Amino acid sequence: MTWRGGTPAMLLMAATWVGAFVRCQARDPLYSFPLELAATDDRGDPVAGVEARSRGRSLGRSGASGRLEVNLRGQDGDRLEVQVVAPRSHRLLTPASVPCVLQLAAPLGGAAATPQAVRIVARLAPGTRRYAVLVLTDGRAHLPVLIGGTKQVATDAWGVAQFLYEAPPGGSLAVGIDTRTWPSLLPASPVRLFALPDRDDVLLMRQEFRERRVLRKSPAKRRGRDPTRGHPPRRL
Repeated sequence: MTWRGGTPAMLLMAATWVGAFVRCQARDPLYSFPLELAATDDRGDPVAGVEARSRGRSLGRSGASGRLEVNLRGQDGDRLEVQVVAPRSHRLLTPASVPCVLQLAAPLGGAAATPQAVRIVARLAPGTRRYAVLVLTDGRAHLPVLIGGTKQVATDAWGVAQFLYEAPPGGSLAVGIDTRTWPSLLPASPVRLFALPDRDDVLLMRQEFRERRVLRKSPAKRRGRDPTRGHPPRRL
């Protein structure tokens, strides 16, 4: 028996196609959700080269203004993770992975719903800090100032030395004064150990010296010659 307009098998296949088409049409449409990344350091200055990644691909990097603006394709209510990757010159202070939800703004007055922007604020710190090293002595000139055994500067005519040194924070820095060219000074070649804070800072070393007293032997007094020595007494 055949039905008008086709066989039962053909009608069943057509119904399946229609159902699939209806389900596809019923799915939520895709939207473009703006992603805005703002990257600054702990002084408020913009940081370039900060990368945003999601779903295994790069979304882009921040420019000289520290900002990145891209679009994310998705449906209303989609959840995703955005990874923030710092450039080699900096390190992250905020979380490296940021959970996000794509949402549509509620329509007003019958207007169509619009995608809400996803905003991420990333704070970073430089990988190294700058330290102003200031060495003050009690007027000892021309003494080399060392870091790690390497001469940086020498004290001037007033016994003062200063220089900038850049290093990763969290460690320590040994600043020494080399007195080998002035061996009478005490203490001999003193060293000061500084803990490096996570900020640009001044490292001050004050050092006073005293001089070792050298005792000199006074020359022995020459005795006058005894005129009778070597001559026997004479009988008068």
